[in-house]
Amino acid sequence: MSVLSSTRIGSRALIGFAFAALAGAASADTISLDFNLTPNGMERTDWTKDLRVARFDTSLGTLTGIGLHYEWTGKLSGSATNGSAAANAVRIEHDLTLGLTDLDDDLIASADVLSAVFDRTLAVGQTLSYGPVTGSNSGDLSFGGSDPLASLFKGTGNVGLRVFAQGSTGQMANGPISTQIDTFAGVKGRLTYQYAPVPEPASMATLGLGALGILRRRKSGGAR
Repeated sequence: MSVLSSTRIGSRALIGFAFAALAGAASADTISLDFNLTPNGMERTDWTKDLRVARFDTSLGTLTGIGLHYEWTGKLSGSATNGSAAANAVRIEHDLTLGLTDLDDDLIASADVLSAVFDRTLAVGQTLSYGPVTGSNSGDLSFGGSDPLASLFKGTGNVGLRVFAQGSTGQMANGPISTQIDTFAGVKGRLTYQYAPVPEPASMATLGLGALGILRRRKSGGAR
């Protein structure tokens, strides 16, 4: 004759089991949103654009983390013409900077996408043409759900961020020169929300009924 062993499970243990199952069901989840601020290719600078990506809907659960991956690209070309009556030693320095700010223009991140230096001695009336020179920069930013910056990503509408692209030029010469510089920039990336979802009512009800069923079977078995 075989004997079936039985294990006692107290009501507190049953309740703890139910909540542990709920916690497992409410494990972290993610939402990823791609963005491209220059869908038609790099655009002539300087410019500032709003980052129009949807904020996190807090009715879905508790926001625990935010990840922002960005890819910045740049290109420049230009020319310099010696306007002096003699040979002219010319040095031209270019930088293209892209950055991320909030709507109050407080800087969150920035980087030089490209830098270029051109040194040349130009004869009378000579024109130096250069470029295109290209560059890129990519990176990742992350914030916790309780970080002050996280408030920019919660609610309705779009996130409260801006991206800027700004070119700068410095030049040195022994005499007058005229220059023409064109800079272009592109921005794309991905915004990821990590969150703990709200347990579904159906899951909670099912777990609750299951726990009650086990308790009833215990009471019924004890009465025999």
